[in-house]
Amino acid sequence: AFSTLVRVATRARHQVNDHCYDRLYKALSSDAKALIDALVTPAMDATESGWNQLKREPRQAKNQEIKSYLHHLEWLTSLANNLPSLDSISVSRRKQYCLEAHSLHANSVRELKLNKRYALAVVMIQTQRQKALDAIADIFIKKIQNLRNTAELRLQQYHLEQVKRTEKLIGRFRAVLDVLRQNEDSDHQLLSAIHAALKSDPSLLMEECEEYMAFASNNFWPFLLSS
Repeated sequence: AFSTLVRVATRARHQVNDHCYDRLYKALSSDAKALIDALVTPAMDATESGWNQLKREPRQAKNQEIKSYLHHLEWLTSLANNLPSLDSISVSRRKQYCLEAHSLHANSVRELKLNKRYALAVVMIQTQRQKALDAIADIFIKKIQNLRNTAELRLQQYHLEQVKRTEKLIGRFRAVLDVLRQNEDSDHQLLSAIHAALKSDPSLLMEECEEYMAFASNNFWPFLLSS
């Protein structure tokens, strides 16, 4: 009795899958079918089939690899633009189809029943494109985070290197305040005393102050340009 239920459930599952395969297959244009045929038919001068290229995963996020993976994403997008949407297929069934497609080689795909072959290819392409988009987004986030970490580290190094300059500026400012507090002479004498206390060209000191203020309040953004 239980085996009867298993056979009924298996037959129903096959019927549902065939219905899904037919829906995707009938939605394909002749150009889309030709693209899929080319993926599972390796060219004479190709080292691997387009089907195996679909399975590519992002490697170490170096600049050259990122550029290469962006080209891969563009290729996936050009394929997916000619294919029907997967909205009519449940998420769990898409995962099942994608896992099955991912386990097959190009030769095995060519041996599948016609509607299943094209349906699995559609699911594979659309899923891999979405995974590639997610991967590129993750790489971008990590790159930006690394740039920020580097900029914050350079800001800390800058502050450490500018300690003597900061002390000098504060010392000059203290000297000016001391002159203003103690000197009650004429304005001309007061200005002369202030210039003497500064011991430098005021415009140069102003530039140093402005540079210091540019990086005040943990402002690491200027260092992003050099990261």
